[in-house]
Amino acid sequence: MNDLLIKHAKYNGQWYTPLQFCKKFELQNKTKKKNTLKLKCADGCDLIFKHTCKYYTQQGTQVVRQAHFAHKSVSRRDACLAMRKYSGGGGESYTHYRTKMNIAEQKNLKLIRQCADSDCNKKKRKYIPGNCYTAIEHRVNNRWLVDVAFFDKTTHLLKMVIEVKHKHGVDGEKRKWLIDQDFLYVEVGCNTESNTHLIIDSECVYYCTVTEGEIQYECELGRATREREQEKEEEEEYRREKWLQNQRIENQKRRMEEVIRVQELLKEKQRQREERETKWKKRMAKRRFLHNKATVLESACRAYLAKCKVQCLRKKTKAAVRIQSIWRCYKACETVKKIKKHRREMAIQQRQEEERHKRYLEILKEQVAERRRIQLIKDAEDRKKRREKRFREEIYASQQRKQAQQEEEKLAEIKRKRQRMKQREKRQDRKQIELQKKTVSYQKMINQNRQAFGLKKRKLQSNIACFFKKK
Repeated sequence: MNDLLIKHAKYNGQWYTPLQFCKKFELQNKTKKKNTLKLKCADGCDLIFKHTCKYYTQQGTQVVRQAHFAHKSVSRRDACLAMRKYSGGGGESYTHYRTKMNIAEQKNLKLIRQCADSDCNKKKRKYIPGNCYTAIEHRVNNRWLVDVAFFDKTTHLLKMVIEVKHKHGVDGEKRKWLIDQDFLYVEVGCNTESNTHLIIDSECVYYCTVTEGEIQYECELGRATREREQEKEEEEEYRREKWLQNQRIENQKRRMEEVIRVQELLKEKQRQREERETKWKKRMAKRRFLHNKATVLESACRAYLAKCKVQCLRKKTKAAVRIQSIWRCYKACETVKKIKKHRREMAIQQRQEEERHKRYLEILKEQVAERRRIQLIKDAEDRKKRREKRFREEIYASQQRKQAQQEEEKLAEIKRKRQRMKQREKRQDRKQIELQKKTVSYQKMINQNRQAFGLKKRKLQSNIACFFKKK
């Protein structure tokens, strides 16, 4: 069946396959007579029916011819529009034929059209014209055949044309001519499982919210979704800018607090330095005062010693020299004690200043460490947020991949089911043909054909009932 160029023929308004017509002996006889109804193809050409037969060529090879329809003449076959239409793929496919017949029957027929907007996938049912009858493979413009044509029952005018796409769609001059006409043109895909068909081509681009008399190139629902998304983006951008502004204000506050803290520390250090300078000035003034008093006493002592010396020299020269040496030793000891005391005070003051400087450096180090710790905590939080965002994005991407994979698996399973159904139908057709070949009526028909060709009849098989035994 699949390798036949003419798979269906029309007789008296009904379509027959070669296997169906080979059992209608009365119709076969009537089609051979004059002034009677004839077998017609989709283009209206006269057809003849040829039975199954088996014969041998002059070279001795066996040829088995299956039942089929054929044009009466080669010239008519070459001019037939149906042969031109289905000549590219080896004839009309079963899926294309079944879909076309389902549409022509108009039983719960639903035409669905999807919105063309990028953000809207809404589907809407398109109703066919009411009070119509259908015609299959109707000739238009004396050049092409359309799959299904809808005519008004009262005016018999063409209202709608439906083309079915299996492998090749309508294109070129035919599509342009169909769109320019007054009737409605629609192209649908093959669907043998249900009566719902998705429109894949028509005269204009469809938007689900277009009203009659208005031309619109954008869907209102899609535009509303885009506006909502834009509002969300603007709101998110506003929140982000507000958050950045708050962060800038907080950073500025922190910098101002640090500047104030450093200024306070500098003021405290200046105050301590001034206090040390005042204390040092007081000590130096006291020292100068004591030094002045010591000089006065020293001058008085010198005067007294000079007087005593004069007196002692007069009395005892040796005693005067001795007193003078003792005084000198006493004076040297006093100066040494003063120098040592001054050195101790200076060392203590230097140690205190070093301790203050160390404490100040420790405070600065603690502040720097605290700022560094706070910065590390912020960096860790930022890294954590980035990891969470990346993790969410990976989860979303993996979910999308899983969904796409599941959809692909579902599509593959649907394809496998369709292939299994096609293979099952082919096996059933083969079984039916083999069963018919094994029947007695088939053997009688073979003998009739052999007798028609001038060959000897063959003996009928007596054990043919074995093929009908029940298991």
